[in-house]
Amino acid sequence: MAGQFQRQNGSVVLLDNTCTERWRWNFSNAYPVKWAGPDLKADVNTVALETLELAHNGLWKT
Repeated sequence: MAGQFQRQNGSVVLLDNTCTERWRWNFSNAYPVKWAGPDLKADVNTVALETLELAHNGLWKT
């Protein structure tokens, strides 16, 4: 993508154990600024986590 991103609106949704929505955070005009992936090792039995950091123009809870 050569550093070209389109700003997008989106949401982060927290679900409970029955998959019912409990909290929702909406954001506007966001774009990625940092991504970190997991270190995958065949001899380790751990959860692989990814992190995505976004810059945005507004965040609100609904």
